Amino acid sequence: MGCHQPCLVTCRTPPLFYPFLIFLHYLERVTGKRITMMALVGLWVVLWGAGEQTVAKVVPDRVYQGQVAVLQVSAPAPPLSLVWQGREIRFFPFPGGYRALIPIPADLKPGTYSITVPDGQLTPIAVSLRVLAASFPTQRIKLAPEKTKLYEAPEREKEREVWRASLRTVSDQVLWSAPFLIPVSGRKTTGFGVRRYYVGRSQPFSYHRGVDLAAPRGTPVKASNSGRVVLARTFTVEGVSVLIDHGQGVLTAYLHLHSASVQEGQVVSRGQEIGTVGDSGAVTGPHLHWALYVQGVPVDPNPWTRESWLRAMGLLPTLQTQR
Repeated sequence: MGCHQPCLVTCRTPPLFYPFLIFLHYLERVTGKRITMMALVGLWVVLWGAGEQTVAKVVPDRVYQGQVAVLQVSAPAPPLSLVWQGREIRFFPFPGGYRALIPIPADLKPGTYSITVPDGQLTPIAVSLRVLAASFPTQRIKLAPEKTKLYEAPEREKEREVWRASLRTVSDQVLWSAPFLIPVSGRKTTGFGVRRYYVGRSQPFSYHRGVDLAAPRGTPVKASNSGRVVLARTFTVEGVSVLIDHGQGVLTAYLHLHSASVQEGQVVSRGQEIGTVGDSGAVTGPHLHWALYVQGVPVDPNPWTRESWLRAMGLLPTLQTQR
């Protein structure tokens, strides 16, 4: 999807407001005349223009479900973190100001949303973001009884908490250095966002949070980009899994592996082998489930593999300055 014209909002901070009032009072006493409205407006424009100018823009200002928008703020001081869909979103420096990555959940209701940039020193700025409906297919899945039981395993709640805590990882530095790699050569069997209906499960509906790539068991799986391994362990449903932190809230997950060849805390490079394709966990056959998360929200990983998209979003120039 191409980027639309970004939404721009400008706010000037009037630091000379009180001196301006004192100056008006002084003129009235000296001249003995009341200052006209036209003169007041003219002087105010001159003085107000002397203040710092803050510009906020969201790129793009129209985005489909399951995609990402970038909120860029040019300000004299770092903005405070904002809250988006119940999640705290941090700002990070980038050339010309500060940037925050805004993930759009695949099940977020389409419509126009207002994002407020708060700050203790600046007047809050609100920008608009229009979320468009994406076209996601539906899929019915019938797992074997022994696989279905895995979802109800007693340890599942503890495992979910491990995933939730790990996916909240937000490190300060950008660790990726190029477009993301598709981690395995294989046939895509299920795309991101597919609405799935599971036969026989107590909670039959969900949407697919990644991309499934079918490949023979034992096929090497590569790290999509440079980063640090957050998780490398076995889970009941996800099977043998690896989670990599790429910085500033961007993470990639690799599920249902046959084996993992990295350890938690290990630094990996783009294209490094991290494991092999398998059929561990709740699956119907050997494949890799590959997912990309932003601020803990699963988003479509495919745009992140395209240099043109990264440049249009203003991400690659940032990378080049932080190497």
